[in-house]
Amino acid sequence: MNIPLVIILIIFVVVAIIFIISKPKKKIIKQKIKEDISESLPNAYKLDLPKQIMKIKKLEITNIAKKIYDIFLKFKYKDFELAKLDTKEWHTWQVSILLMMYKHHKDLFIPNPKFIFHKFLLNSSEEQVKTMMKGILKKYKLQVHILHSRDILSKEFIWTSRDISVILYFLSKYKTYK
Repeated sequence: MNIPLVIILIIFVVVAIIFIISKPKKKIIKQKIKEDISESLPNAYKLDLPKQIMKIKKLEITNIAKKIYDIFLKFKYKDFELAKLDTKEWHTWQVSILLMMYKHHKDLFIPNPKFIFHKFLLNSSEEQVKTMMKGILKKYKLQVHILHSRDILSKEFIWTSRDISVILYFLSKYKTYK
């Protein structure tokens, strides 16, 4: 065999191996950056929601969420004692609709939050709000049976006024978060 041909073949194999080895590192770096970005906000993209809600059109989800917000406004939770906000008064179907808004990257315009939300929420930092929202998503994953019907989920009152406050506040702010 010809020595220059063997040397060229060896150089080609070495370059190919170096190229193959270096390429996955770039993917890992890109993946790590994406994970860091996604870690800054609660991750609802992998959140499983009831199939009935997944079938509802985005515009209708937004309209239903606005109705939930209107109900929230009527109760004037901003004036409640903090302990009273922990009363379970909201059902899973309502929470599922609001979480679907987030999953669709929809926000909720709330013109004057200081006249709507409790001071515990208004005084919370961005990180605290994100942490509370992550807790709600975790509770949803652990306690909600997404295979249940709308009727069952509408009778499942496991959500507090504090939970709904956090979700609505988060929906109004998350696109401005870092």
